[in-house]
Amino acid sequence: MVDQSYFCIVPLRFSPVCPGLPEDFLTEPRPSVTGMFDRHQYAGLWWEPERESGVLLGTLTIGQGRPVLEVQEDFGQALVSETEEGRNYLLEKKPRIVGGDDASLITLEDVQGIGRGAQGMGPRTAHYDAQVALEGKRFGKGERVAFDEISIRASDLNAWTQVSGFKTILETESVDEKDRVVATEVRYEAPEDIRIPLAQGEEILISFICMGKGLGGGSDRVELRQESSLRWRFAHPLGVYEVFERVGQIRNFLSLAVGRPVSITSVTGFQDSYTHHGTDLPRPIELHWSIPHNPEPPEDFGHPAHMLFTLGDADPDPSALLQRWIERQGRA
Repeated sequence: MVDQSYFCIVPLRFSPVCPGLPEDFLTEPRPSVTGMFDRHQYAGLWWEPERESGVLLGTLTIGQGRPVLEVQEDFGQALVSETEEGRNYLLEKKPRIVGGDDASLITLEDVQGIGRGAQGMGPRTAHYDAQVALEGKRFGKGERVAFDEISIRASDLNAWTQVSGFKTILETESVDEKDRVVATEVRYEAPEDIRIPLAQGEEILISFICMGKGLGGGSDRVELRQESSLRWRFAHPLGVYEVFERVGQIRNFLSLAVGRPVSITSVTGFQDSYTHHGTDLPRPIELHWSIPHNPEPPEDFGHPAHMLFTLGDADPDPSALLQRWIERQGRA
């Protein structure tokens, strides 16, 4: 399984890097892992993997998971009709475009031209829509996009597990016959991973981390929260569109369980052969695509009393329940 914890967690003290990570971990390009609902922009150079001489200047914008690339000039045109009035051209569809800025390695898959920018005094521009943007690797010509494992973060996943690593101690004293809190101790220890074996050697692992704000000196407010991720290890590498199907299966399952639409907030892929230099630690590749009917994450906490069932309710065998769901979804 992939260890996706990029920082160590100790009670009320955070270190940016875990021992054992490669020295170039902070300097080599890697995904931002900021989520499906954030806006991302990457201004840099873009080209077709097989034509590195045809490099174009442009900006990739990702909003709500949808990648749109604007470049100066274009990646080629195709003749679609010819009449007495002249010839009509459309922007050519490209199977893959790669590029990015100094800090990002990006691959765009199934790239379709959607039009040109307004003509003005500046250079001519073209707009392209990609089915998916892969941040973290530039795939080569003909290289298959496939993943050995993915990590999914979703709203209500943490609440659905009903697992917490927080322990709180309050110290009080009596003042005017009333108890007053004079000291608070909050301790967090990451709960053990929850392993859910599936058929054909696949496995789901739910892991937990603690995120914090206001932990620096002088802060008058501290916020700690536990987040969870669902990591799905496949029996064999799955292509990107197969990954889309698996993400949809998990989202539908969780939506049924918690009784409301679940939001997929991030999906990260891993390849066993794509590792940090000098280690066997896989490098993350964040996936951005427009997930149909993916709502904004809810602002309120998903209370278990409002859920159809929690992870604990699925005992003693959540593996069988989840496996039956996956099989049923696969036949739908």
